[in-house]
Amino acid sequence: MSYAMLKQSWWQVLAVLTLSVTAAMIAMQVLPAFAHKDPSGCDSTGVAISMTVLRADGTTPVATSGDGTVQSAEDVNYRTTVSHAGGSNCNFEGGDVTITTPDGVVHTVATGVPLVDAGSPFTTALAPYTVAESHVVGGFLSASTSYTGGTAHLSVGAHPPVTASTGIATPYTDTALEVSKTVDPAFDREFLWDIEKTVDIDLHDMETGQSGDSEYTVTITQTGSVDSNHSVTGTITIHNPALFASATITDVSDDISGVGAVAVDCGAAFPIVLGPGATLVCTYSSALPNGASRTNTATVDTSGDVDGGSGSADVDFTGVTPTTVINEEVNVEDTFAGSLGLFTGSGAASYTRTFTCDGDAGTHDNTATIIETGQSDAASVTVLCTTVALEVTKTADPAFEREFSWDIDKTVDPAVWDLFTGDTGASMYTVSVTQTGSVDFNHSVSGSITIHNPAAFASATITGVSDDISGVGAAAVDCGVAFPIVLGPGGTLVCTYSSALPNGESRTNTATADTAGDVGGGSGSADIDFAGVAPTTTINGTVNVGDTFAGSLGAFSASGSISYTRTFACDADEGSHNNTATIVETGQSASASVQVNCYDLLVEKTADTSLTRTWDWTIQKSADQSQAAINDGDTLTVNYTVVVSAVATDSDWMVSGTITITNNNPFQAAHLTGVSDIVSPAIAATVVCPALDIPAGGSIACTYTAALPDADDRTNTATASQQNFAYDSAGVGAPSGTTNYSGSAAVEFSGAAVAVIDECVDVSDTNVGALGTVCAADAPTTFNYSITFGTAGTTHDILVECGENENPNVASFVTQDTGATGEANWTVIITVECREMEGCTPGFWRQPHHFGHWPAGYTPDMKFSDMFGRVITVGVGGKATVTDPTLLQAVTATGGGVSALARHAVAALLNSAHPDVNYALDTASVIQMVQDALDGILGLNTVHTTLAEENERGCSLEGQAFLEE
Repeated sequence: MSYAMLKQSWWQVLAVLTLSVTAAMIAMQVLPAFAHKDPSGCDSTGVAISMTVLRADGTTPVATSGDGTVQSAEDVNYRTTVSHAGGSNCNFEGGDVTITTPDGVVHTVATGVPLVDAGSPFTTALAPYTVAESHVVGGFLSASTSYTGGTAHLSVGAHPPVTASTGIATPYTDTALEVSKTVDPAFDREFLWDIEKTVDIDLHDMETGQSGDSEYTVTITQTGSVDSNHSVTGTITIHNPALFASATITDVSDDISGVGAVAVDCGAAFPIVLGPGATLVCTYSSALPNGASRTNTATVDTSGDVDGGSGSADVDFTGVTPTTVINEEVNVEDTFAGSLGLFTGSGAASYTRTFTCDGDAGTHDNTATIIETGQSDAASVTVLCTTVALEVTKTADPAFEREFSWDIDKTVDPAVWDLFTGDTGASMYTVSVTQTGSVDFNHSVSGSITIHNPAAFASATITGVSDDISGVGAAAVDCGVAFPIVLGPGGTLVCTYSSALPNGESRTNTATADTAGDVGGGSGSADIDFAGVAPTTTINGTVNVGDTFAGSLGAFSASGSISYTRTFACDADEGSHNNTATIVETGQSASASVQVNCYDLLVEKTADTSLTRTWDWTIQKSADQSQAAINDGDTLTVNYTVVVSAVATDSDWMVSGTITITNNNPFQAAHLTGVSDIVSPAIAATVVCPALDIPAGGSIACTYTAALPDADDRTNTATASQQNFAYDSAGVGAPSGTTNYSGSAAVEFSGAAVAVIDECVDVSDTNVGALGTVCAADAPTTFNYSITFGTAGTTHDILVECGENENPNVASFVTQDTGATGEANWTVIITVECREMEGCTPGFWRQPHHFGHWPAGYTPDMKFSDMFGRVITVGVGGKATVTDPTLLQAVTATGGGVSALARHAVAALLNSAHPDVNYALDTASVIQMVQDALDGILGLNTVHTTLAEENERGCSLEGQAFLEE
């Protein structure tokens, strides 16, 4: 049996007792004050008072948890118990209880103490306190309590005052930071090198264009190594082992023997607050004068309750490899040859350089350098050369243009058409072109510039080519390359030039080639003369005429005209048509405009849908279990789920509406050849129209209907066919095909008129009755409910008995329109296992020859307070008492009240912990019940009676038969 079940029954008993006490109070209204029943023959006023220090949860005593001490910043609570002193002492009541916590604060924890008799001690409220080191004296935190203002019931009319006080000292544990550190020594090793450079030929005397080779040799030598840059780095790990207090770190320092203080970085400014159990990691680094062994010590200073600390580590270079190896291998770079490669030891590299005249004339200093060290050596070569000059010639070709001028005109007849959509009409256009004169312009000159290099060996570096025309200035030159350009020995470069001229006057044209290097530049000239030169280009001697409609109208070498016809169709050509003829060469143009007015028919329609919708319903039922086993006195909760779902079936889909055809022509009637209506993809509707002729500016209305196979979205299109005519220029028309006009409407059933059948159902269940009404809009709907099965004496919905219990249940629905039904069932089978409860009496457990039956972990000399968390006082025979008894003293206690409870509390504890005793309560429930009784939450006698009943059921341990009381 669980403690919760027993506790519920006790509260029912207390409710009855409360009614009895209320009745007694009404009866006592006529009695004198303090007319209470006191112990027989009481003649003194003794009061017992005690204090308990509890952890932050308000229930766990400090003395019985952890190491029995407290730490800085820990939250604790003080509680006072005022009790009857026992023996011949009388009952007392009234007065206040205060607790003075170690910080000197006085807490009033009780006022108007109720009657205290031998079996009813009074426990106060809690006084909270946060531990601080500043309140510690001699390693302890001291608190005190006082009871004042109470009165005893020595006799009728004699109520002397009673007081009591006591104190308690709690050990305090001081905490300090834990400091550890790492040490990582490092140093550099640098290798030393030397470099030498030589050349075999250091002088070349050559003609322009000749070449000569020199061989260079670079020798690299590794000369030794040296160690430097000794240093040390590492981390300082600071851990706060306190459970509650934060450490305020005011500084972290690090000292190396023979060096002194080094820089420390903790990532934040001091002070740093390090929370309980938290860790701070700092870093440090320092240069060292050499590789000697040293000691490195880190020190952490704090303020507040958590003390500082220190930690050391040795700096030892023994066996440490260099952190950085410098120049163990080097790269060599040459000012001419570039990289000469990587050298991992002494060695040499050679290369050959070719010198050419005239480009390499002069002295060439060539240097090889070790990149990593900057060491270098050089070798020099001198080159002597001779130079030549370029030969420049050119041509000059003058040119000019002669342009003829023209005029153009365009007319059209007729210029306005009024047509129906689908009708056509023709207009005649005439274009006239006239030649009006000519003019010369665009004088220019162009030609070539030929540049030849006469040198036998040297290349010419041409930096630019320019051309100048007298009275005009520089002309544009194109050599087809970007300057500078190298022209090899005997080579030729041909450039072109061109320039506009202001008129046909004679001029001089001079070209100049500039160079850099050994081959010099040069120049050449030619005359520009227009005498006897025919026009290079004749412009617009013949012109072509294009038309925006007719396209090309042909070429005109003299004045003339041309005509063509254009047909306009409605609606494609509706509007104003500005038709332009243009002389292609001059851009001159002339336009003529035709206005085309078009009229059409408008087809509009409606689409109204309808259908019938029938809902089909299903039901499902399930539970989280179908079979289970429980013990007598237990309960089982089964969670059921009922799901109702609905699926709609639609039928009888229909669409109908009106087709309205409007004639937008305000001048004449429209004749229809027919009206049709199609629902996609190809469902023909039945159409009825009052007539096929529509008056000018008027309309007709037709109706239609169609049955559909389903509720798919469709398009409903109505089509009206109109007779068209073709008109000649005189306005005479002939039948010419038809034009169809259509109007569409969406066929959608989202807003259809719906006839609904069985839209809602009523749902019920044999376990709980009606579950509710569900409509299709809310389907699927899930109903969840729970049923508790329990044996007699438990709180349950359905009673089960020992053995197998079968509980079938059915969920069902009925539709509200046709009365259709459906159901689903679920059966739960519960097996109840009934066993005989056992319990050994206090008389069994206190016999020395039964000590061997005490369960593992329990011995007679253990303290009652260690097991139950409460300090009690029990009788040991006569008027003698013992405070904080052992388990054996408690199970052998004499007298009633707390002593009686103690006997059965110990017996219940041992019964619940013994593996071979089928006891009704578990150990945790026994302890909680006893604590509630001692704390006044439950009645002392009620708990005693309950435990006694369970302890006296009998047990099979050596056939004991000890019964008590």
